[in-house]
Amino acid sequence: MELSKVTKILDTFHSKDWSEYYDYHNDPNLKKSIWIRLNRIQEFNFVFDSITEDIKKINQDYVLSQDEYRLLIYQVGDFFKPHVDGITYGKSSEGSINNVLSGGYILNSNFKGGEFYLNKKKLQTNIGEIFTFGRDEVHEVKPVTEGIRYSIHFAVNSSKTKEII
Repeated sequence: MELSKVTKILDTFHSKDWSEYYDYHNDPNLKKSIWIRLNRIQEFNFVFDSITEDIKKINQDYVLSQDEYRLLIYQVGDFFKPHVDGITYGKSSEGSINNVLSGGYILNSNFKGGEFYLNKKKLQTNIGEIFTFGRDEVHEVKPVTEGIRYSIHFAVNSSKTKEII
C-alpha cells in the first residue's frame, strides 16, 4: 500500500471520534484490542480499493472479503494470543465464501512491543507492506508496551472452489 494511503488512513482516523464504531475485545485468555470494521464507514471506502489492488498482484482470482477488513488498535497492554483464523467455505448473500488467506499491513512504527508472530517466527515488514498467510497458520500479536499500534487485518476469498494455498 502506498505510504500516502497509509497516511490517509491514520489522518482520517485521527480526524474525529470514531468510538461509535469500536468493537472492544477484552478476553484475557485470547485478545485485548479495539477493532473497527472499515466497511461500515464511508470515509474509509478507499481502503477496500487499496487492499484489492495489492491482493490482485498476488493472484487475480483473489477477492477481498467485503466485511472482513478492519482497523486494529492495540494500546499499551493489548495483545492477541496464538490462534488460527480458519478456512471458511459456504454461502452468503454475495455468493459462495471461500476464505483462503488472511493478511494485513502495519500502519505505524512509533510503538514498542506489539510484534506479529507467524508460526512462532517474528514477521518483519515495512509500514504499508502487505503480508498474507494461510488461515490455518498460527499467528499472534505480542503485548504492546509503549505507544499505540495501528494495523489493518483482512480476509481474502478465492473465486476458485475450495482452493487450498
